[in-house]
Amino acid sequence: RGLGDVYKRQALAEKDPLTGLYNRRYAEDKFTAVQELCQRSDEVIAIALLDLDKFKFINDTYGHHSGDLTLKLVAKQLQQDFKRNSDIIVRYGGEEFLLIMPLCNALKIEEHLEHFRERLSQLVIDDQEDNHQFNVTTSIGAVLGNGTYSASLEDWVKQADINLYQAKHSGRNKLIFTTLKDTNAQATEPQ
Repeated sequence: RGLGDVYKRQALAEKDPLTGLYNRRYAEDKFTAVQELCQRSDEVIAIALLDLDKFKFINDTYGHHSGDLTLKLVAKQLQQDFKRNSDIIVRYGGEEFLLIMPLCNALKIEEHLEHFRERLSQLVIDDQEDNHQFNVTTSIGAVLGNGTYSASLEDWVKQADINLYQAKHSGRNKLIFTTLKDTNAQATEPQ
């Protein structure tokens, strides 16, 4: 067993085999360093949670091959749109994706996510094997906060998930984006 085998196993442990994106475990491992860097340099982090709308319908109507193709094409679109070296794109669950975007432009990130959402809704998924053509939309819950907001990725995701829930329940194919209040700053204020 050479060093190549070790790297191969590590890559398998960090990557989702279907989409080639990083997995949840990788995101949790990397977030600590990202958060510490942003905290030290007083920079912001944006976190976006994306959930494909009516994905069960795609699987049930067109079959799992079409579902898998959809996930691969969404992953490819995410990689094209969020290609900075610092961006971390994760397949977070079944049809959920997580974006960790440190050091992003706070004034432009909402617009960038909105453009992605629009582009994805116009993408035609062409499953030539099963002869189906269809579209998919995504609901996005996103937050922007200072690196000092929390050292726990779970805290960030929880806030993004609240926004995702709101996007889903206000008609789907929407982006709900909010700015987080710094909990550390609030804790140090005199009562």
